[in-house]
Amino acid sequence: MFDGGIFVIFLGLALLFLLASFKIGAVFALLSAILFFSMAIILIGQSDIGFTNTVETALINGTSLHTFTTNSTAYIIGDGDPATNDNQNILAWLFFAMAILSVALFFMEMIGMTDPRKDEGY
Repeated sequence: MFDGGIFVIFLGLALLFLLASFKIGAVFALLSAILFFSMAIILIGQSDIGFTNTVETALINGTSLHTFTTNSTAYIIGDGDPATNDNQNILAWLFFAMAILSVALFFMEMIGMTDPRKDEGY
């Protein structure tokens, strides 16, 4: 299982870089593409995305100490069963499409086909 916190940070940065590429420049579109490709590869590898939580409870009974450990997992993508991976595949292909779009925007701006700053009078 892949850590949900890192995945959410990757997703946030990828979207932020994609939006920044329209105002600042093409380099951010390339960074966005790298992050989208990374997330797609993680999902294509059949990895579930989730958060794990470990809680340790101590009970004092007279003169003895008893500890109990409880592990819980909250999945945001996937369900822990490798046989059911439809949602992961759909999201993986969506992230691949976003990465290809980011790369296309990068190359279009590099060769001068489009300039997103043209409307601002630069």
